[in-house]
Amino acid sequence: YFQLGLLEQQQGRWQDSAATLEKCVAMKPTLSKARYRLALAYSRLGQKERAKEQFALQQKYSQQEKDEVNAKLQEVTTFLVTSPPN
Repeated sequence: YFQLGLLEQQQGRWQDSAATLEKCVAMKPTLSKARYRLALAYSRLGQKERAKEQFALQQKYSQQEKDEVNAKLQEVTTFLVTSPPN
């Protein structure tokens, strides 16, 4: 659904993209890039409050994604530093 919504936006089909991206975020609510694209669609459609909500959710989930990546990097670094040499 994300890819289809992106394609619809590239074609200027903002109403269609909003509906498609709504399905995408229903399936994966924490996908920040889908939230961002949905916010863009709402903004283009003049739905400023809905766009604002989606932008806020995008920032929240984007930060969560960054935190998860940083935690994984920390785990790998800890493993590499504490592993005995062969």
